[in-house]
Amino acid sequence: MYTFKYIPNTKRDTDNFNISSLLKVKTAPIIPLPEEIVDEVTLGDGTTSYRHTGVYKDRKITIECSFLKNSKESWLDNFSAIKRCFKNQQGLLYLVSDDSSHYFKVKNIDIEIDSRFHGVGSEFKINFTCDPFRYLIHFARPYSLVTGKTIQLNNQYEKAYPIYRVYNTSTNAKRIGIYCGNNVVYIDNPFEAYFDTHEEIYTVTYFDVDTENGYMVTHYKSPSKGYTLERYTTIKTSGSFENIALQEGVNDVYCVVDVGALKIDILRNYREL
Repeated sequence: MYTFKYIPNTKRDTDNFNISSLLKVKTAPIIPLPEEIVDEVTLGDGTTSYRHTGVYKDRKITIECSFLKNSKESWLDNFSAIKRCFKNQQGLLYLVSDDSSHYFKVKNIDIEIDSRFHGVGSEFKINFTCDPFRYLIHFARPYSLVTGKTIQLNNQYEKAYPIYRVYNTSTNAKRIGIYCGNNVVYIDNPFEAYFDTHEEIYTVTYFDVDTENGYMVTHYKSPSKGYTLERYTTIKTSGSFENIALQEGVNDVYCVVDVGALKIDILRNYREL
């Protein structure tokens, strides 16, 4: 039997629901080849000039499913659970039966109902719009970086855009520098607490420097109430996020901090077409 696994980016109460026990995949999905965006220009002599952009279109992966229950009420309850599972619309897609070495990053999800019979069963399509690249599971685990120590990351694949996850282990730090080769991104006052309109104090647990999307997201927690909070910003940063991406070949990566030492994880995001 063909199987797949979808993991949403945002955890919810329904994440532990066993969707695979409900869905039966009718046929293995067709995985489209990566398609480059090519600009075509017709010249005066009637010939065509092509400009290869090096940018690829999103991949659309459609999985045809069905499920059957023994009553209308059970069908409604379980179909609601299925819709909730894919409601987040962003996450990771694993095609377990086809490729055990890669996963896809899902950007959007659309569900099409093909049929419903006798009120107890349905056939439908789940359309996953994905990043054009396949990401390597083998390199999905975070790679640890110690402040002041240079590491070498050998990227034998396409240019990769890592996430640098920096934990609040040096509360008094005023400036952090993340280097990749001769390029650097600085973060000022990285662990500064946040005060909301009710004067609730949120302290920083960690922050992510996202080189692909070009921003920093800080994760806060309220010590008194346990609430969590995320804030997206580039105000505290200087330097190009693009320049600390991982090029093909050997990359020298290190981090410096003015006070104390930091715990840093690198989510490498190694990928190929």
